[in-house]
Amino acid sequence: MCEKPKSCLGFIYLENKTYIVKTINKTILTKQLYFNSLKISLIFLLVFNFTRAQTYATFSSPSGTNLNVDDSPREETLTRSENSKPEETATANCVTFGTRTNDITYPNCNGGSPTLTYTSVTGNTRPIEWQTRLQSGSQSSWVTIPGANTATYIPGTVNQSRIYRIFTRGTCGAVFSPEIRVNVPALSISSPQGTRTVDLVNNASIPVLSYTIQNANTYQWEHRTDNSTFTNAPGASTGQQYNPSGITQTTYYRLKVTGTCNTLTGATITVTINSAVSIGNPSANQVVCTGGTPPRLSYGTLSNANSYRWEQSTDNNTFSDALGASTGQTYAPPSLTQTTYYRLKAGNGVDEKTGAVITVTVDNTAVVVNTPSSNQTITCGTTPAALSYGTLQNAASYQWERSTTSASAGYEPIDGATSKTYIPSSSSSGISYYRLKATNPCSEVRGNAITVTVNNNIVVNTPSSNQTITCGTTPAALSYGTVSNEASYQWERSTTSASAGYEPIGGATSKTYIPSSTSSGISYYRLKATNACGDVRGNAITVTVNNNIVVNTPSANSIQTVSCNAIPNTIGYDNVQNANTYQWERSTQSASAGYEPIGGATSQTYTPPSPTVTTYYRLKATNACGDVRGSVITVTFNNGIVVNNPLRIGP
Repeated sequence: MCEKPKSCLGFIYLENKTYIVKTINKTILTKQLYFNSLKISLIFLLVFNFTRAQTYATFSSPSGTNLNVDDSPREETLTRSENSKPEETATANCVTFGTRTNDITYPNCNGGSPTLTYTSVTGNTRPIEWQTRLQSGSQSSWVTIPGANTATYIPGTVNQSRIYRIFTRGTCGAVFSPEIRVNVPALSISSPQGTRTVDLVNNASIPVLSYTIQNANTYQWEHRTDNSTFTNAPGASTGQQYNPSGITQTTYYRLKVTGTCNTLTGATITVTINSAVSIGNPSANQVVCTGGTPPRLSYGTLSNANSYRWEQSTDNNTFSDALGASTGQTYAPPSLTQTTYYRLKAGNGVDEKTGAVITVTVDNTAVVVNTPSSNQTITCGTTPAALSYGTLQNAASYQWERSTTSASAGYEPIDGATSKTYIPSSSSSGISYYRLKATNPCSEVRGNAITVTVNNNIVVNTPSSNQTITCGTTPAALSYGTVSNEASYQWERSTTSASAGYEPIGGATSKTYIPSSTSSGISYYRLKATNACGDVRGNAITVTVNNNIVVNTPSANSIQTVSCNAIPNTIGYDNVQNANTYQWERSTQSASAGYEPIGGATSQTYTPPSPTVTTYYRLKATNACGDVRGSVITVTFNNGIVVNNPLRIGP
């Protein structure tokens, strides 16, 4: 093969013969038998110069085709026009193709089913064979279509852009028809711009983003700033290009395009933002002892940086790289033997900032805490004097502690009490012990205890007299002769004893209280007075409520013996007093058990029915304080049957 020459020498291998072929431009000047001994069939190679394109092609003969090449040398010319119009014909001295079907372009990506035809094919000595390839394919990708052997070919649905042609033979050799192109527009999006870096530090502009797009109808740009879902980009985001604005952090963009048949999404375009570095406030200065290790150092805010470098200095003037792992956002210094200064440099390749210096002081000075302020005794609600120590030296921090146990044990830290002085609360009565813990990195010292005694000054003295009343009588109001310094009151009652079993009385929250007299027995009352320091209870006041119901001796004729069918006398008691209601009860079991109420028997007296057995009766009299039962009245039953000596009959 030769590279686009005007003349070329080559070989043609046909069946068992080899030919030397010489061409100039598109004319075969000589074709001469080279040898007869080589058996090669099916393939021949023809190199020639096309009329306009000056390209060369390799042709493949269909399987089984007899090329009919003779042995004698002669000139043959093959003409092929790639840009033939429908009315043009292509000839090779011997084969003529009539008018072809015009190139077809379908309006959408679904394609269609074309009819491809040539009005005639004449001069061919071999059958027609249709061939096709994708428009995007190479010349070597032509394939023969099985069964397509007439001048008209219907390929079915074509949904990709393809090229079709006819291959045949004339007396002059192999011939190809002008090509018919079937164009099926396909939606495509490619060539994103990749990563774009915007240097906001130097006021660089944000680039316009774009892709290479074909056959799209609509466009939608999308964005996100992290790993979340893409959303529609703001602003004018429905064109082929997009100009981001107002972004201050790295943002990801992509374009979604829609064609007639489908939607495609382009590869992500990353817009990286280089903004000015920001370093916030440093962590607090530290004090450590010789050989001590300070806590990890940091800065409150670090923005727009991607590289970090900690530096150290012993004179706060000349700085060098810090020891150890010093390229992170925070830094853990090693143990120190002298005061050292640290700072952070943060950058992003465009901007770099240096943070404020953090000082770590190495100090072995001992803490001194001497001369506590005086002990105090105060009454509840009185503000005590501030607690302090006359000498405080070398302390870095303070913490007041309190104990209610003793001056030497039981101490707990007081929340928020971290100053040199402290004013305690006076709302908790009793003795409290206070002391100050002063600390620096090298030592910790606690001062001697300061005692604060808070007296709960509530006074509840001189209870009113004990009372004994009858049920229903209103007792005198209960009170105390002296009640002072209280904030609230609550009366309590016990039915157990004067010292135990007390429960608060609902609503009894005044200095005085009038108890109820509807519950017989002894009740104990006392007043609880309360203020911020606690509460004080007065001595018990006793109220005895007597239930004054009287149910005395049964009346005459109440104890009876009654014979069969006789009605007993009305029964009752000689003296019944202070009762509100009555209920007669009956038992046929015994005088002490088995009693049940008699329906309707609710008067002071009762007439029993004629008995059939001995029956026991009693009256239950009731008022608000309880009930009283009278002595048992017995109605003895005597059936009166007498069975004497047997009757004698006869001598």
